[in-house]
Amino acid sequence: MKSILVLLIGDIKYDGRVQKEIYTLQKAGHHVTLVVSSFNTNDSLDNYDFDIIELRSEYSSFAIGRLFSAISYYRQIHKIIKTVSPNIIHCNDLNTLLYIGGISRSIEVVYDAHELYLEGRTGLIKWFWDKVEKTLIYRTKAVIVPQIDRLYYMSFRYKLPIYHYHLVENFPMKTNNLTRTYFKDVFGLDTGNRTVISYIGAITKERELLPLIESMTLIDNAVLFIIGKGNKEYELQLNNFIEKNKLQDIVKIYPPIPHNEVLYAINSSHIGVCFYNDKNFNSYFCASNKLYEYLDLGVKVLTNYTAGVAHVVHNGENGYCCRIINKENIAEGLKVLLNMQSIVRANYYWENQVNTFLKIYE
Repeated sequence: MKSILVLLIGDIKYDGRVQKEIYTLQKAGHHVTLVVSSFNTNDSLDNYDFDIIELRSEYSSFAIGRLFSAISYYRQIHKIIKTVSPNIIHCNDLNTLLYIGGISRSIEVVYDAHELYLEGRTGLIKWFWDKVEKTLIYRTKAVIVPQIDRLYYMSFRYKLPIYHYHLVENFPMKTNNLTRTYFKDVFGLDTGNRTVISYIGAITKERELLPLIESMTLIDNAVLFIIGKGNKEYELQLNNFIEKNKLQDIVKIYPPIPHNEVLYAINSSHIGVCFYNDKNFNSYFCASNKLYEYLDLGVKVLTNYTAGVAHVVHNGENGYCCRIINKENIAEGLKVLLNMQSIVRANYYWENQVNTFLKIYE
């Protein structure tokens, strides 16, 4: 058994990947302690069977304030490291890899690169994080990457042997006995015989939710659920459009739901939407866990062409890929999916790669 310290900038309640990894390590006999930068006030430590330390990160609107906050956080993390005395530190994303600088060489480091962190960042911020990754990636025992194109991207960027990188994809865990009445049970909305279309994720312009909502005016007998949080200004724009065009009966926007409810919402859907239109390689090489969750449950997927998606979604077989994302093309895709026969459930499950994951910690 090893003592593993997991670092996460974020909230564990909504991070399904980190939850799966921790539960897998615990089941294998390791002792896991998680450090999080925030913990939902509506959540409870009793919901988790591993140790959680909440270490809030103070945010400042001034650069000098953020610098002092980062230094303070670094010192507090190192105090925790001395107290816990882990064999391995598991860093989720580059913003936690920063904190392993200066630790004892006797502690092994696993870098779980959920994202291509440098993509989408510019200027001084990109320069800083580039220096952090270039320096500290060579301190790691292993680098975990969730998508094959991202793995090769990382291997080309840094001169580490290919076996230093490990592909652990964003597959969901197998779940049985899922109901198909989530939207009625939770939101009190009986969808009747209407086609249920769902989007679950960040509410941002890059997810192309406005043209998705616009396309609902061209689709009959359907209802769209948008579940998530993100840009408040963009969310206001969406709500104003819904109200102005009197779409309240066919478009519903709800706040994010806990990770353990996501599969129930997906299983209650007929079509799942996953658009990735950020203009960077992180998005282009993305294969979201939502894709796998939809396909594993036999839910057709509406998405757009990217390298990551092309490995998983095939037009006319299990989904539809829009070449151009606008109201008309989205509506066309939805109509194709409505006329498509039921798809065979896929087999993209976390359990299929557990052995690959656990070997990293041997």
